[in-house]
Amino acid sequence: MSPDTTLRLTRRWSTRWSGAGSGFVTLYPSGAVRSTVSNLNYTVGQVVPNAFTVGLGADGAFHIYAQTTLDFIADITGYFAP
Repeated sequence: MSPDTTLRLTRRWSTRWSGAGSGFVTLYPSGAVRSTVSNLNYTVGQVVPNAFTVGLGADGAFHIYAQTTLDFIADITGYFAP
């Protein structure tokens, strides 16, 4: 990928590791309104792996919203470029 390539979407792998309670995680492009749809749901004590594709904002970033305090790991596994 050349340095001037603009990414539109990224493919990521995530894991919810530990946290304070049951809840959900939503990922969304920066600059966008947070969706009411979750990318990952969890209950107390669960370790939950998941894969997702998320769009990137104009600044090349995305947000992670968690309903509760938790440890969350996200790795990039691929991308889509124009």
